[in-house]
Amino acid sequence: MMQKYEFIKYNVNEGDTIESVAKHFDVSTSRLVLVHNLNVEIEDKIQSEFGNFPKHLTSIYITTEMVRDIEKKSERKTGYVIWATAFYEKRKYGLSLENFKNEDLISKVHYEMELVYINKKSEFKILEINRKQLYTNNSQPDAVLEQLADAIGQTIFPIQINTEGNGKINSIENHDEIVERWQAKKEKLSSYYQGEIAEKIIAKATIYFNNPHAITDSLANNWFFNLVFQPIYGSYTTKKQVQNTSSFPIAGNNLLEFETTQTLGDIYTKTNKIIVDINAKAKDKSDAKATIQYKLNDTDNSLFSVIGTMTVNETKTKIEIYQQ
Repeated sequence: MMQKYEFIKYNVNEGDTIESVAKHFDVSTSRLVLVHNLNVEIEDKIQSEFGNFPKHLTSIYITTEMVRDIEKKSERKTGYVIWATAFYEKRKYGLSLENFKNEDLISKVHYEMELVYINKKSEFKILEINRKQLYTNNSQPDAVLEQLADAIGQTIFPIQINTEGNGKINSIENHDEIVERWQAKKEKLSSYYQGEIAEKIIAKATIYFNNPHAITDSLANNWFFNLVFQPIYGSYTTKKQVQNTSSFPIAGNNLLEFETTQTLGDIYTKTNKIIVDINAKAKDKSDAKATIQYKLNDTDNSLFSVIGTMTVNETKTKIEIYQQ
């Protein structure tokens, strides 16, 4: 018996091409064009299997099987173990951080990071990170001490980090290079920024840069490093949940310890992302709490985005990290 097909319309969106729609439904371009052309008059037929749709077409015909197939794929199971794979082309991530008090926006910080794995045969998990210009309330630092602090902070970049299998930071690989960079920059900063306060800041920075453990510890106070290097990888239980203890930065760059429940999503999203949700409550029994959602790329389980909210008393911090 000949198979009976049911046809429905797919609305053509701005930016859609014949190739992109065919890829979305996992069919060949020739199959996509054939199905549509069987259902329309000659003036609405698609003449080519490549490129843009005819400008006058607002929709095309597809089979219901195409839709069901893509829905089935979006419901594929994630399994119980996730590991990240190294990527050797630079990826850019933006960070946006907003601080609120009683729902009033107090400050906003945003900047861009570049990440790439260093391809060393003996070292698999060496990740190099470089930060671009930092903006506070949509402006570059303008006060003298703010400029000094920004110049000092930029000295650690690019930083090379050795990561553990679960995603946590293990060590800094290029500490000697960072120290050399600081020695060269310190002379310039000392000659430009004068005064007792500036001298104390520069002296304190010298102690900081000479101690690799101090640098590693300070990264936990930075929201980008804190969230990107949370231990979200590894094996999950049959409930796809892991109980953990994590520390997150709060006002004043202090770390507060939280009890966390980490949940791996049971299925991939319709855009083929893996979801990991973290719900956290402060261990000191205060009302501090945090909710964080990770989306991971399905090709290598690398970070696609992080969206988090932390509330402490009347203050709230919203963080977004997103692949550009």
